[in-house]
Amino acid sequence: MTFHKTLLIILLVVHCRCLTAQKTKCTLIDERTNHPIPYASILNISDGSFTYSDNEGSFELSITDKDSLEIRHLSYSSLKTSTIDDTIYLQPKIQFLDEVIVSIGDEPLVTIAYNNKKNKQFGVAMNSEYAFPISGNETNSKIVRIEIPIKIRKEYPSEGLVLIQLYKSTKEGGLGSQVISELLEMDASSLGKQKSMIFNFNNPVTFPQEDFYLVLKRVVTNKIFENRKESYSVNPFIYITEGSEKLMSFERLFVDSNWIKTSVRFTKPIMVNLKIYTQKE
Repeated sequence: MTFHKTLLIILLVVHCRCLTAQKTKCTLIDERTNHPIPYASILNISDGSFTYSDNEGSFELSITDKDSLEIRHLSYSSLKTSTIDDTIYLQPKIQFLDEVIVSIGDEPLVTIAYNNKKNKQFGVAMNSEYAFPISGNETNSKIVRIEIPIKIRKEYPSEGLVLIQLYKSTKEGGLGSQVISELLEMDASSLGKQKSMIFNFNNPVTFPQEDFYLVLKRVVTNKIFENRKESYSVNPFIYITEGSEKLMSFERLFVDSNWIKTSVRFTKPIMVNLKIYTQKE
């Protein structure tokens, strides 16, 4: 087949898709509470376009009758579906949350620093997730704040949100599926020249005695990808150091369905630089 015939076929396929694809609006709903689900990332598996749900759980995406979606959220089980209705229900993950505490007490905060050496900057990828291990601590304290040092680079976009949540580890030391904290979000465009992201827990978390994970996710719209097809990276850049084989970090890029060890891409285990602020119970 000649080059011109191949090009003609590609153009016809693209043209047909443009004719059939329609902007579809959907709402994500928690199947247990019937509450809307904000900040979920939605990927059109067929053409690679993506977006995320707003504060009302709604999103819009160009979809044809033959398309399938993959929907991911830190607090919910992932869903792949070709049945695209106006309302899509997600199943929440098992959550082990402490009783709600609306404010911290008068006890002074204690800072626990992890990996203070800022050896390398790491640009998080759009609509991707990262799980960084944190060593357990028998301090009888609660985690009230997490601070993550960052670097903002002008040449990279800052649109969208940064999300974090804490997870239990498995008995084998890997990333578990049980959530132990509320979901915290931050507008990435508000970071400006800040040197760190600070997440305050409305519901402080009892410091686990066993190792656990901080899961970070960066969500953006497809517009950002269309403008930067040469790079998946977006602000903020975080600082990492070499980790250990015992405590492995994981990542799940927006084009992947499964978690993989970060050592596959970085050749060595990595850990994130952060500070945890605790308070005695």
